[in-house]
Amino acid sequence: MNLSAVQTQLQEQGLGAWLLTDFRGNNPVALRVLGLKPGARRWWYLIPAVGEPLKIVSPVEPWVLDKLPGRKVACPERVLVEAQLRAALPGLGRVAIEYSPSGLNPYVGTVDAGTIEWLRSLGAELVSSQDLVQYFEARWTPEQWQSHLVASQAVNEAIELGWMMIREALAAGQTLTEWDVSSAIVDYLAERGLRGLDGQNVSVGPNTADCHYLPQPEGSAVIGPEQLVLFDIYARLDRGDCVFADYTRMFYTGSQPPERFVAAYAAVAAARDAVIARAEKGAPVCGAELDQIARRILIDAGYGARLKHRTGHSLGINVHGNGAHLDGVEMPDDRSMMAETAFTVEPGVYFDGDFGVRSEVDVYLDAQRRAHVTGLRPPTINCLR
Repeated sequence: MNLSAVQTQLQEQGLGAWLLTDFRGNNPVALRVLGLKPGARRWWYLIPAVGEPLKIVSPVEPWVLDKLPGRKVACPERVLVEAQLRAALPGLGRVAIEYSPSGLNPYVGTVDAGTIEWLRSLGAELVSSQDLVQYFEARWTPEQWQSHLVASQAVNEAIELGWMMIREALAAGQTLTEWDVSSAIVDYLAERGLRGLDGQNVSVGPNTADCHYLPQPEGSAVIGPEQLVLFDIYARLDRGDCVFADYTRMFYTGSQPPERFVAAYAAVAAARDAVIARAEKGAPVCGAELDQIARRILIDAGYGARLKHRTGHSLGINVHGNGAHLDGVEMPDDRSMMAETAFTVEPGVYFDGDFGVRSEVDVYLDAQRRAHVTGLRPPTINCLR
């Protein structure tokens, strides 16, 4: 942790302090920001905007915060912890903590309600740490941007590999399942030092309407002629703090998709491109606003009842990162899209039991807020011929 950087951000955001706490790993944000591992006892780390931090620890694990700067107090009793916090918190003004009003941002709201209530009873004026979390958790280093470009190339190649497998199997009259293609993609990425999470989404026909479909060894659908196929592939280099690339592309195993596929995809592509165009303006914009841009286009096209998810999510060392999300309805995110962060743009429409279409690319905002788009943006569904 860089104390000077944290205190600078506290001052710029008009905050009096950041109160970080953890018990057995229940606040992963605090652990990552401070570079700690979970312990067996609760600790508190209070970083004021100006001055020396306060470390409150248990005498059972008095060393848990030793690598961090500040004055240490070992408190064997709850009443002693309370006395320390009661003396420190009221005079600090607005104190940030991993809390989300109304539970709108569960990525950040990791401190339990009882603790929030107790701290307020001690005179603390608590606010969400969500913008601090975005600044220290979601921004990419130049090395991470480069790792994304490596992952981007591999993920695009993996999608092309899967599509080639399908074309060749159909031409040869061979049976090929979603699982076969998904497994080949997983292997391809692993050979290049990348990994995803629990598999890769290769879905066909009605399964394309399942947003988070993952084929299994048993029961995966056979990929045949005249079918819609969706690839949602995501991976990162399997080392250090490398970041993800996450793309979705659509294919059709025939020469001309049915009109209902064509129309739905046209609306999705228009929504995708409108969001990108707004990001490319460089002016500040919040995640909810970007979501509403896409949502309005899809609603106006007649797909309002076919929307299942937000338009995109923060992207980082986790495929769903802790930066601002393109979400105006599910967990509305009013945070501004911060420079040096990345997010997906992935509008989709879904007809349960029939089909779904989605298009997904990634956008990185550099230090000057210039938008860099990675992934392909096909204007239409790719066809077999």
